[in-house]
Amino acid sequence: MKTVSNPIEQARQCSYQVLNMLEADTALKQVSGRYKGKLCCPYGYGAVFTNISRRALDKAIPEEYRSILLSTLGYLNRENNFRLGGAEL
Repeated sequence: MKTVSNPIEQARQCSYQVLNMLEADTALKQVSGRYKGKLCCPYGYGAVFTNISRRALDKAIPEEYRSILLSTLGYLNRENNFRLGGAEL
């Protein structure tokens, strides 16, 4: 069986590599103020699980957390189905 690291951790590590390259460009850094020397644009990272089934999601995340997470993000409709950008998944 092949072992891989956590997808979020992979994204985080890749983002560090990109950030290091961006920070090398002085035109992309704040020149004064509180954030002097920091990148002048916000950034983030994440993972998209394109092949995950609803059954796998239900098994991986306990109901109380799943409801909080998905409803907070606005991805549940009345029938408890996924919603993303107005399209039901």
